[in-house]
Amino acid sequence: MFLAVLEIKCWPLIPANSTASEDAKRLDQILRDVCDLGASRLSKNLARRPVYWWNDTIHQLRKECIKCKRRYTRGRRRNDPEVDRTNKELVKTAKTKLKLEIKKAKEQAWQSLIEIIEHDP
Repeated sequence: MFLAVLEIKCWPLIPANSTASEDAKRLDQILRDVCDLGASRLSKNLARRPVYWWNDTIHQLRKECIKCKRRYTRGRRRNDPEVDRTNKELVKTAKTKLKLEIKKAKEQAWQSLIEIIEHDP
């Protein structure tokens, strides 16, 4: 199939007075068309759907956790055991805070759902 489309696209003769940049654009378009036929493009929307328990506090804690992880990872290159230990503790603390906040948010969302069900006949 790929070769058939390529042959069909390349069949018209290249005009004698075309420039190299025009020829390159034409070839680029031919290859793009052939590849589009063979494989679909990825969707532009690769974002995840938001979860029901997500909130601004969790967002900030996650940013802080990522920041601590990066600091720890980059700090390990310096071969300073004291700084390494400190950064590792910061990562542990940040992860723990994040996990606790997520757990709390999920519990609140669950209680909210129960209340809605109780009050809605």
